[in-house]
Amino acid sequence: MKLLKQYKHVLGFIAAGLLWGLGIILPFGWLLVIIGVALYFNALIQTTTYRQLFWGSYGAFVIKYVFALWWFTTTYPLEWLGLPPGWYQYLLIGIYLIPAALTLGTAGVWVAFWYAFLRQRFVERYRGLLLVPLFVIAEYIGAFVFALYTYGPGASLGPNFTFGFVGYTAAAHKLLLSFVPYGGLLTLSVAVIAIGYMVAILYKQRRFSILFLIFLALLVSSPLSFLPSYIPTADNRVVTMQMLWPRGTPAENTELMLQKAQQVEAALTTASKLAPTHVILPEDARAAAGTSTEEFTRNMKTLFPTAIIIDSGRVEDALYGTVLRAAIYNNITDTMSSFDKQYLVPQGEYVPFVYKQVINLLPLKPETKTTIGGTSYRSGIKSKDVVVPAGTPAVLFCFESVTPWGVRSTLRNRTDVPFVAHVVSHGWFQSTPVQLWHQLDLMLMVQAVSSGLPIVQSANAAPAKVYYPDGTIFYPPLQPVAPGVAISLINI
Repeated sequence: MKLLKQYKHVLGFIAAGLLWGLGIILPFGWLLVIIGVALYFNALIQTTTYRQLFWGSYGAFVIKYVFALWWFTTTYPLEWLGLPPGWYQYLLIGIYLIPAALTLGTAGVWVAFWYAFLRQRFVERYRGLLLVPLFVIAEYIGAFVFALYTYGPGASLGPNFTFGFVGYTAAAHKLLLSFVPYGGLLTLSVAVIAIGYMVAILYKQRRFSILFLIFLALLVSSPLSFLPSYIPTADNRVVTMQMLWPRGTPAENTELMLQKAQQVEAALTTASKLAPTHVILPEDARAAAGTSTEEFTRNMKTLFPTAIIIDSGRVEDALYGTVLRAAIYNNITDTMSSFDKQYLVPQGEYVPFVYKQVINLLPLKPETKTTIGGTSYRSGIKSKDVVVPAGTPAVLFCFESVTPWGVRSTLRNRTDVPFVAHVVSHGWFQSTPVQLWHQLDLMLMVQAVSSGLPIVQSANAAPAKVYYPDGTIFYPPLQPVAPGVAISLINI
């Protein structure tokens, strides 16, 4: 018992990290996160040395991020490497997962520093007024440190990687979600951390009756929402798609690309019979591959005389290099607009500088090193710099959903945007990344509510769905078209 009492703060930090992690990956995890925040602040109070304070706080945040990023393991086996499955591939995944958690976890060092500073200058009741916003800022600082760590050609230097942010869990609490239009993710983060701090103080004061009432009020109010119900109209008849493109090694690329092209062609042919106003293809569909822009434009005009078609794919640009480019074919105005993905996937669409050195040190075959290190996308043309006809949907690329201002950035210099087309490809994953999809659902739910626009997802190796600005998610009924291809016509 004496030993437990001596290390009570350590157990508190570990429990906080575990509850944060579980709350982030489980449905309705906001309750676990609030309790975790309370345990974390209680553990801070119990520390007596700087060493206990800094290592405990850092450890709690690292545990949280290990849980939040555990979906990295669903990429196993890494078929695109051309390596046989085994421990070596797990080592490569761990080389990315563990340092990512360690860099993001530096948020805990920031909180510890300011707690040490405030403990000497403010009484407990006033300390929380400053600790709550400092905790919120800390998560962004951790994301920025991660951006520094993964910096490389094509990288975006900013606090964009927001997996593991505790505020997202509150999106499952409909009443708290109702306040998102007034402050976005920040509103939810402040709410969760402030409630957690309040619980910690009330528990310390043994005011259990008030604690009971707080948790009862949170549970009872969870399904209540003040967001206006979103009612779709027939003005926008949107075809979205759910595909499963063939996977394989780089050596099989030509055959696989042919199969993929046949799937895309089948989807477009069937969609043309539904008289849609918009057609959204998954990210990197490359429907225009193998034809000239002029020929593809004519084909789309024939299939969809009065529709807008959104395609995307890898393009070798003479000025920018390799980019992932969205092309919007507007058959109403007979125009074509194009711009490029801005927030690229570290180690997936570009190789960070630090990993270039790690790859060179690993005992890999030269061709494997070339495959891993040869990924070289660049950010290219920004959508805000492209003139797009009024009434054209905004386009949110796959990984751009993880930054809280992803949708906001697509709306710059835009007018009369009917909805956001979210083009996705999750072909990296060999098993269903349930933890990833849960977190992305919360992220996109927050952005739909914040922007007031529906977000329509068209995907490869992921579900087609719609995130409505009233905080609901709709899975449309699918019409099978061909093996690995299904489409749906929905009103937005």
